[in-house]
Amino acid sequence: KTGRAVEKPLPLHERPLDLVFVFWFIAFAFSTLTTDYHNFMASHKGVKVHQLDQFNLPWPPKIVTSAYLAWGRTVDPLLLDNPVWFQAMEWVNLVYLTPMSFVLIYAFVTGKAWVQKHAIVHSAFMFYSLCLCLAAALVGDLEDRSPHPDIYKGIYIPYLLFPLAVLWRVWGDDPFCESTVHAQKSGFRKIIDMIVINGMLITLGMFFYTVYVWFCRFGDTVFHEHPGI
Repeated sequence: KTGRAVEKPLPLHERPLDLVFVFWFIAFAFSTLTTDYHNFMASHKGVKVHQLDQFNLPWPPKIVTSAYLAWGRTVDPLLLDNPVWFQAMEWVNLVYLTPMSFVLIYAFVTGKAWVQKHAIVHSAFMFYSLCLCLAAALVGDLEDRSPHPDIYKGIYIPYLLFPLAVLWRVWGDDPFCESTVHAQKSGFRKIIDMIVINGMLITLGMFFYTVYVWFCRFGDTVFHEHPGI
């Protein structure tokens, strides 16, 4: 019986694009464990999200909770409204997407081809959930619409585009082997990869610039107590 020989994965330093994806998975896991955790905890305690500042939560640090509530007040009221469908989404984020992010980090660093299907499910769900959030915040009910859609889009668009980039990266044959990586460096695939890479870098730049803009406009509210919403 003959078949295609199994190739060893290229080391990570020869797959520099995958370093960006590793950073993305780390950032996503960190954000769900420090910010999305509030919506999970509010539903668990049976209280409104804005009431969490009345509790001595074991995690995250108080300054993170203050920043999260300030973000909800100024840009993303959907987080404070915390409807049932949003709570369900956050449970999936914490129970499945966050642990899977650590699996994806390991797989991308070590070049494990078995991660393809997991990466597709992970990215597809994230893309779908962000479509729901964007619709609610931009054209949904008035109480959930963002009062600053420019800032909103600057922060959340990466959560829409990076999953698409991950899907592009893992689609097809073993994405980490030498023949596949080299094939991606030639022809049409190379052009698309350059577009994806530049798009990711621009998206990251937009994200951090938007964070800076938000802190310039509203950062002082993070360090002061506010009445309940």
